[in-house]
Amino acid sequence: MKLITWNVDGLDNDKIFERHLALMKIISNFDVIFTQEMVDDSWELIRSNLTNYHHYTGKTAGNCFA
Repeated sequence: MKLITWNVDGLDNDKIFERHLALMKIISNFDVIFTQEMVDDSWELIRSNLTNYHHYTGKTAGNCFA
């Protein structure tokens, strides 16, 4: 199992779409991806491009262990 943690830098709107496309090429090679600085635009881009993953946010992560 391959894990990665990544600071998405979603708080910086400069070239957010281009940065996230480059990010997809890297993180899609991992089984579990932990992210930081996730804002709505970042979340939607990642979720819509990584459709074969289960997605949990901080508010729902606890529910996956119940």
